[in-house]
Amino acid sequence: MQNLTASFAIHALNTLGYKVSPPIGERTFGQWSFCYLISGEMFMESAPDSYLIRGHEFVLVPPGVPFRISWYRDSIGYMGGFDETILKDRSYTCLQAKRPLRVSVSADDEGFVDELMYKLLRKKDDMPVVLGCLDVMLSQIDADTPESRMPDKPLVNLFLDRIFDREKEFLGVAGYAEELNVTPNYLNRLVRKSTGRSANEWIEISRLTYAKLLLRRKELAIIDVAAMVGLPDQSYFSRFFKKIEGVTPSEFRKDL
Repeated sequence: MQNLTASFAIHALNTLGYKVSPPIGERTFGQWSFCYLISGEMFMESAPDSYLIRGHEFVLVPPGVPFRISWYRDSIGYMGGFDETILKDRSYTCLQAKRPLRVSVSADDEGFVDELMYKLLRKKDDMPVVLGCLDVMLSQIDADTPESRMPDKPLVNLFLDRIFDREKEFLGVAGYAEELNVTPNYLNRLVRKSTGRSANEWIEISRLTYAKLLLRRKELAIIDVAAMVGLPDQSYFSRFFKKIEGVTPSEFRKDL
């Protein structure tokens, strides 16, 4: 039997507040990578896609697929990886994925999955327990995958993925609604119902996240950063930034 240390790993994730990951490039692993959040948010990028993972959601990344974590917000959960060859059963549908797979756990199973992942962490050195827990975890992902494809959820996910797509220009709520072929009111209502925030609040979060990343690049003038986040008026950009962060872009940059 393979060495467990080389075939399986898991660690607890516990980030308080908003945390931007160090500006490192994408990483590629030879094993399956997974993340399960109990609460909070995590933003993952795997070109050309991006994924906003929230509480009681799994993300499963196939071997060889590059990805990076851009930021965390009050993220409580688990991250890890496993070698497919240690599994008792490799016939799970989720293991056929070629791109990262994001799955929402059904409300009835949230407590069970929380306990399952905690058990994986506690018993990470016990191979039989790990193998049993991995089988249950993958079965759960397979069982919940159809749930994540209900009609309304893809629309919200498309909206969230689109606003964090750095290759496209920033739009207002009306612009994104037009792209998704729905009315602005319907998009706002659906996004708020699913996430607890309005569509406009998410657009502001996206702008702010990107602005913070760009401000780390000190060769960029602040007026250029403003334009790159869709706010070409530097004065308006400074007011927008200070309203949310409590400091101006210049003050934020000085503290880096």
